[in-house]
Amino acid sequence: MVESLLFIARDLLCSLDLMEFTEDERDYIIGVVKRIIVVTIIELGKDVMI
Repeated sequence: MVESLLFIARDLLCSLDLMEFTEDERDYIIGVVKRIIVVTIIELGKDVMI
């Protein structure tokens, strides 16, 4: 799951460089990437605790 989330985050960040977005769209994409990072950190923390 973590690997898939990181691939999604990478693809979203790459799209910011390749495509033109409005400022609102960029902010939304960045917000999604931030949420992905938070979920990834939580999931990695669960793996460490087990």
